[in-house]
Amino acid sequence: MKKKISIVFAIILSVIFALTLRAEAASMGLKIDRSSATVGETFTVTVSGINGKVTISGNSNVSVSPSGSQFVDGSLTITGTAKSAG
Repeated sequence: MKKKISIVFAIILSVIFALTLRAEAASMGLKIDRSSATVGETFTVTVSGINGKVTISGNSNVSVSPSGSQFVDGSLTITGTAKSAG
């Protein structure tokens, strides 16, 4: 049986906590395209209502792209790949 990783768990660990918002986020929104992914599958997270610098990073369970610090004006789409079950 293929192992699955909860996208919500992965997002909390790798994106939400990693999104260090130094920005004004009056009405920030979050859209995740699936609830889980099998190891090796990709998923997309879109964060809207961002205006400022963010830092994005993955962890041992998820790799993300883009990563690092960047300025965002409006919205940001992050593509992640499940690397291991967690």
